[in-house]
Amino acid sequence: MIHHVKGKLVELELTYAVVDLNGLGYFINIPMSTYDRLPRPGGDVALRTHMVMREDDVQLYGFAAEEERRLFRLLINVSGVGAKTAIAVLSSLPVANFCDAVVNSEIKIISKISGIGKKTAERLIL
Repeated sequence: MIHHVKGKLVELELTYAVVDLNGLGYFINIPMSTYDRLPRPGGDVALRTHMVMREDDVQLYGFAAEEERRLFRLLINVSGVGAKTAIAVLSSLPVANFCDAVVNSEIKIISKISGIGKKTAERLIL
């Protein structure tokens, strides 16, 4: 498991970053909340990561803050919520706002997030 990556930011797009670590480029999927905190390419960057391994694919997800990674890990453990949906949550709402919506059972706010319908919003609240 890759816990974190620290190196030079080589490439930055809205949904991913490429970080060079001693000549090895890591393609890392990121939420918008992390994108907003990253420097321009060429700058030093440190990301907390979560690696998802499947039979036919390995994906690395990166986060600027530990609370984002923690929420991501909680979300992907909910039935019907995968990494792509968890990234959409982090890209749509700040962690504190999402947590407030869950605590206050605000299904309308949660179900407005791309990839989350009413049933998934209800599962997230439970």
